[in-house]
Amino acid sequence: MIQIYWNEKTGAILVPYSVKTEDGFWLSVEPVETAHVNDEISVCNAVRKITGLGVRVVPTPARDAFPKPIILKYAGSKTWSAFQRTHELVALEEDANGQWRIEPWQRVNDRSYAPNLALLKILPERATLDDAVSEVIQHIKTMRNSTDPA
Repeated sequence: MIQIYWNEKTGAILVPYSVKTEDGFWLSVEPVETAHVNDEISVCNAVRKITGLGVRVVPTPARDAFPKPIILKYAGSKTWSAFQRTHELVALEEDANGQWRIEPWQRVNDRSYAPNLALLKILPERATLDDAVSEVIQHIKTMRNSTDPA
């Protein structure tokens, strides 16, 4: 899974490397690539770099040793709740058949994100990673425009 966080106000994009823990959940770690929604090439390059790292399984951190989210440093946020107030999340996944899914997530009350299945988009079978990134950028631009005051 590729997590693409975007700042609602600035259009800044953060793409952290996600590793899968032995317990099956995802954890963002270094490296984190940065880009801007208005620069499609930079977004494609960021996603390609992270995708090129592949999927790595790591031991699940103990509850008392769970790391602070790495993404905060790149966003300039001190806390997860401050980060969430300004950042949305879109997940990009390729299934076993090579088909891309764009899954926007929404903020939920317990300071986390949950998939918004109403906005799920599954791309045609022949779609490439660059096609998927273009669709993500279009989604972000549409969402930003819908929240801009008129």
